[in-house]
Amino acid sequence: MDDLRHNELPAELADVARRLEEERLALSALELDRIKLQVQRREARPTTPFLTKQRGKLMKSRLAITSMLVVGLLAVEARDTVAKALGVLSGEERDAVALRFGADLTVPEIAKLLGEPLTTVEGRVYRALRKLRAETDRLEPPG
Repeated sequence: MDDLRHNELPAELADVARRLEEERLALSALELDRIKLQVQRREARPTTPFLTKQRGKLMKSRLAITSMLVVGLLAVEARDTVAKALGVLSGEERDAVALRFGADLTVPEIAKLLGEPLTTVEGRVYRALRKLRAETDRLEPPG
């Protein structure tokens, strides 16, 4: 049973990566549509002093919403960076990271699941994290 679960992991990870990419593309398309609609609405609005004052109030709330969207987009970019960085890991390292952080298993639980010594799994997770840090630093230099 443990061997069967271990052999299914790469396929599951590929499926997760595919779904993440589809989600990122869908979010990008929705954001572009939303921006286009906003531009069209702005061009069609009549301007009066009352409306100008009301728009000023709305702009403050829109700024807050835009800030939230930017934070969301940064999260998507960070997720994309991590997805790219996962490409430098070996299959075993990727499995260990997916089980440790994706499935939220402890290292002893992973070792038991994979039927491997605890020190082997600890080393894999440590090496994988070191490689991920180096690759994310390379993809997104600080500053």
